[in-house]
Amino acid sequence: MGLHFVVNDVGLREHHKGAYDRVGRWALAAAVLAGWAVRLRGEVRALEPLCNRMDGSVTPGVGNGSAC
Repeated sequence: MGLHFVVNDVGLREHHKGAYDRVGRWALAAAVLAGWAVRLRGEVRALEPLCNRMDGSVTPGVGNGSAC
């Protein structure tokens, strides 16, 4: 995952130049922190239908051991 983030960071910086440095990287960092904060408040039930399609399970929380 770390390599993925570094490669994307370089690509976004080259493609969007100053806009990424001014706004983009901070927006992405804020999105990560917001997602973490939402998860701290409890389970995210809105993802259950998506998780069920991905792992073939029909029971929430049972399946491939993912965070869903």
